[in-house]
Amino acid sequence: MRIQFNIICFLFISFSLFGQNNKECKQLLKKEITSTTFSENIDEFLLDIQTLIKCEFDEIDLQIFMGPKGDMSFIASSLVQFAGESTKNEVYTFENLKETLQSIKSNPEYSKVVRIVKAQNTLIQKNASIKNWNKDEKLLKDMGLVGSQLNDFHTIIKANENKPYSEIFIIYSDTLNARTERQITESQEKVNELKKKNPDSDEWVKGLLSYNNYELGIKKSKELNKPILLYFNGYACVNARKIEENILSEYEIQDYINTNLVFVSLLVDDRKELEENQKFYSKTLEKDIKTIGQKNMEFQINEYKANSQPLFVLLDIYGNEISRIGYTRDINEFSDFIKQTEK
Repeated sequence: MRIQFNIICFLFISFSLFGQNNKECKQLLKKEITSTTFSENIDEFLLDIQTLIKCEFDEIDLQIFMGPKGDMSFIASSLVQFAGESTKNEVYTFENLKETLQSIKSNPEYSKVVRIVKAQNTLIQKNASIKNWNKDEKLLKDMGLVGSQLNDFHTIIKANENKPYSEIFIIYSDTLNARTERQITESQEKVNELKKKNPDSDEWVKGLLSYNNYELGIKKSKELNKPILLYFNGYACVNARKIEENILSEYEIQDYINTNLVFVSLLVDDRKELEENQKFYSKTLEKDIKTIGQKNMEFQINEYKANSQPLFVLLDIYGNEISRIGYTRDINEFSDFIKQTEK
């Protein structure tokens, strides 16, 4: 199965008859949108949206709003919200929908997407050639590619001189797919080997080994002479799931943690009961600590003066704090954070 680039990829579409009859456009703006529009006339509504975009916006907007598969993924959430508003008793028209789309265009992030689409549209009409690499590299950078991604493109173009960029993009996508499959295999082999050596560990997310106990983490840290990465999170923590899906699941991040750190995941809402001799009264929480989650929460507040999750804390082998970070969507920021033990 072919995977998508790590950039927004749009199909180039040329509309020679872009723009609609002015009268038709004015009539559409007055057309009402009701609850039955979404339940009974969805196909007509989708055609009307395309007409609206052609009337009031430009070709680049049409590409972005419709999305690479024509499923309007870029504006889907706004359309769902608009649909909810339109089912109320108030009158909503395509004029209101036009205002919704205009508000999307006014977002500063939109200009970045426009730059990506324009760069891709330029490239997609060209044949790839090393002779033109300097100019094409700038366009690829505008599309969001960096570092190793640009190196991959350079290598692919060198081996596929004068092929159209539409084919180069497919070759690049296939290259990423093959590399990802190879990394998954290698990662699982490493994890299986680590599991054999550390039978008291678990896979917190697939490919990432963890311990669920601070004391055990300290013990392993000293045994292996590796720093600790503490991860305070919870079953009900939405941001914890996001960082696991978008950052902790990345091959490079997992490989670094598995190889260089002792990863300890502490759930603050784990309802599993402590052994009777482990239960205690917490002055901090002003209640009896009866569950693993309560113990982890009390430990986080007492030791690190924080009670929000997710929280990552880097410790040396003696348990001394090196650095900490909360929720982030920036994988480079997180990568720099976990590598601070190298300094």
